[in-house]
Amino acid sequence: MLRVCAVLLVAGAVAACDIETTLSDEDKFTGEAGDDAGSIAEKFIAEPYGIGASWFTYSGTTHSLLPRARVYRLEQGEKTTLFKLDSYYNERGDSGHFSLTRQVIGEADARRFEMTSNVKEDPVCVNLGDAVETDCAAAQHDLVFRVEYRQVAPAGFAVVNPVIYVASHFSDGDDVEILRGEFDSLQAGVDAVDVASAWTRYKDAKTHRDDAILGSIVDGLEVGDASPAFLQASSAMQMIGWTMEKTGERAFNFAANCVKLRMRPGDQTLPLSSDAKSAALEFEPNRVTLLSLCAEDGPAVVEVSAQAYRGLWPASDTYDLAVDTFGGTPVIRVAPGHFAWSTGADSIEASQEIAPEFWDNDDIY
Repeated sequence: MLRVCAVLLVAGAVAACDIETTLSDEDKFTGEAGDDAGSIAEKFIAEPYGIGASWFTYSGTTHSLLPRARVYRLEQGEKTTLFKLDSYYNERGDSGHFSLTRQVIGEADARRFEMTSNVKEDPVCVNLGDAVETDCAAAQHDLVFRVEYRQVAPAGFAVVNPVIYVASHFSDGDDVEILRGEFDSLQAGVDAVDVASAWTRYKDAKTHRDDAILGSIVDGLEVGDASPAFLQASSAMQMIGWTMEKTGERAFNFAANCVKLRMRPGDQTLPLSSDAKSAALEFEPNRVTLLSLCAEDGPAVVEVSAQAYRGLWPASDTYDLAVDTFGGTPVIRVAPGHFAWSTGADSIEASQEIAPEFWDNDDIY
């Protein structure tokens, strides 16, 4: 059973809790996503953004986050760096302060790094090569440590997960990959660096266009074509029904209806397509545009960035989709902490009802 949240945000905002005080051990969300997540046609799945929240397990006994026994492998062109997370807590026991040990392949010694800044206050950017925190605005970092909202429907609120992103985008040109190996020590990972079968690649929709869960659907649309209807459970605790029609090279007509995401399947209403509000939007080239599907007057632009965010986007309860026009053909990504599903039907009315398993915490990957 989900434990009642200790703290809720102010009225009118999304209810949210720090995962350290939210979920019981039996109902912990492991954070796994990506290669094992399945298909959007099968169930609600999250957009893959690399490591994300998959780095930890949750102890219901100590209410603490424990790094998994893994070594992470960052490939940046000809450079390979391995790192292992040591802790999420500083010497005083304060959470939000990561420590890690990293080994650049080809260098003699590993280096340990302890974070002085707290990821629960602001994103922390880390240069792995120098093993230091760095100013995010300087764009000299490899990793972004931050927190991200994630909806938990049966609890009735969003949890705040500490997550890890690689600071990369498919427009960068370098062949960047993040992988994981199941190793108890960094040295074991170093010893297996040439064993390809020991490593599993994380999917990352911002780094690889084809990893986006809507990728094949969006890429297949010609002007005049409409997408199937999508259901999206947002970290703003909305159940969104939406569709889009391609009206130009970088233009779409979005139609969306939003209803409250309920705690029990018997109470959940469907956001019917017949009640949707629509908006015709055209997107500039070489931009990332964040959209809210639940604005008062219908789908609306929240923010436009001339730079790829590389993990430094706004909080995921403030927008629902990212429309990325770098590299020509638009890529549409679901916001972190949101879950999307589609039966392939052209309207929500024609879709099957939401399976009650959606409200089982373990069924959400």
